This record gives sequence, structure tokens and C-alpha cells, in this order.
Amino acid sequence: DRLMRAKLGLATSESGDVVLVAEMLAMLHDLQVDYSRFFRLLSRHVEGENDALRPDVGESERLDGWLARYTQRLGREQSVDAERHTRMLAVNPKFVLRNWIAQEAIANAQSGSFAMIEELRQLLATPFDEHEGMERFAGPAPEGTPEISLSCSS
Repeated sequence: DRLMRAKLGLATSESGDVVLVAEMLAMLHDLQVDYSRFFRLLSRHVEGENDALRPDVGESERLDGWLARYTQRLGREQSVDAERHTRMLAVNPKFVLRNWIAQEAIANAQSGSFAMIEELRQLLATPFDEHEGMERFAGPAPEGTPEISLSCSS
């Protein structure tokens, strides 16, 4: 509970937090939203403005309903947007090693180019930082990227 509250930028604990988190996780799963990107974008949420999340979630009544409950929850603890934003950026990485990124690095290495391996090593050493010029690694897979399925033993 503590870790999930931190990801949501909540500074205090309430009994209803479990429901708020469960609703959010179900929504992200059902709408096939990237969890890491959602939390980073949510850090920019300001009451009445849901635009930061629209590119990833789309127009969704479900999102609007959840954000209304989240905003009420923030209000009860008198959350300050700028402080919450800073807290959330400190616990929600911008960069995570995604399958498509790893596959691209592997393909480059198999072709004899190890530059991307070094680039990713540096990037993932500080995944919470902005890393100007590296935005493509924080976004969705490029159009046409084949889906990669892995098992636990992969």
C-alpha cells in the first residue's frame, strides 16, 4: 500500500486507498495503458485538466470518473500539485527496459554495433532523469514493431 500510494503521490493513508488503487489497476489493464507512462503522466494531473493522460488513455469516461475520485482524494490531504509532481517523479521512472528496446539492442549487438548497449546502460543507470534526446525510449514501441512474448523462463 505504501509503495502504491507513493506512485500516486499520496502523502497520507486512507482506508479507501485500496479501492482507488484496485480501480486504477483494473482500468489500466482493461484499456491496455502502459503503467509506467501512466504514472509519469499522472504526476502532471491538475484538477479539471485531464489532457496529460489523453494521448495514452484516450477519451474515456472511466478515466474521467477515476480522476475525479483521485482529485477528491488529493483534496482531502490538501495536496499541493507541484510537491506531488516532484514526489511522483522520484518514484516513477521515465525509462524502463521494454522488450522492443532490448530486442533492438540485441539486434544491433548481433550486427557488431554495441553503441546502443552503452547508451541504454547510461540511460537506465538514472531512469528517473529526463535524458534530453532519449524520449523515444520512454514512448510506446515504434509503429510496426512486432509483439514480443516472453515467459518467466525467458
